[in-house]
Amino acid sequence: MKKLMYVALFATTLGFTACGSDDDGADCIALTNQVADAASNFIDDSSTANCNAYKTALQSFLDSGCSPDQETEDSIRTQLTTLGDCTAL
Repeated sequence: MKKLMYVALFATTLGFTACGSDDDGADCIALTNQVADAASNFIDDSSTANCNAYKTALQSFLDSGCSPDQETEDSIRTQLTTLGDCTAL
């Protein structure tokens, strides 16, 4: 239950802050939507597959340079750490 609260809070935060720079050609809106969709799927079904999809979406967003600030990057890194290897669900 605690895990789902973190996911929901993070997805909400990302939605409000993820309209940062897309100077490198990254489609930040699409990446933000992918994170939100993956988070929603993981909340609905906390399967290993959905966890891995969520982690992949988070990492893609992080790697894209779309993060508007260090606080958002830190939040993404914390979420990735919290999810772990997705086997302890």
